[in-house]
Amino acid sequence: GEKRKEEEEKKEEEKGEEKKEEEKKEEEERNKEENKQENKKKDEKRQDERSEMSISEGENPSAFPSLSPLPLSPLPPPNPSCPPIHSSISPAEDESSSSSPSPSPSSP
Repeated sequence: GEKRKEEEEKKEEEKGEEKKEEEKKEEEERNKEENKQENKKKDEKRQDERSEMSISEGENPSAFPSLSPLPLSPLPPPNPSCPPIHSSISPAEDESSSSSPSPSPSSP
């Protein structure tokens, strides 16, 4: 009876493997599609970022999240509350002169 049990387990394992393979394929397809769209968006932004070319070579989606914020940071700051990036001489002055509500929260 032992052998029979092993055979059954092997069959189950094989079935599981097949499922995994299929899932992998599906995921890869999805990733490829996503990458294509990502690349399209990025292409406009990074024509001068040659260093990022290595990404498209090694089609690794996990490399995107870690690298994308780096080359994009020098571009326009995502935070509108920190425009004095170019003039880091006196950011305090910049803030008050821009009359932004952050320095004086007491006023409406």
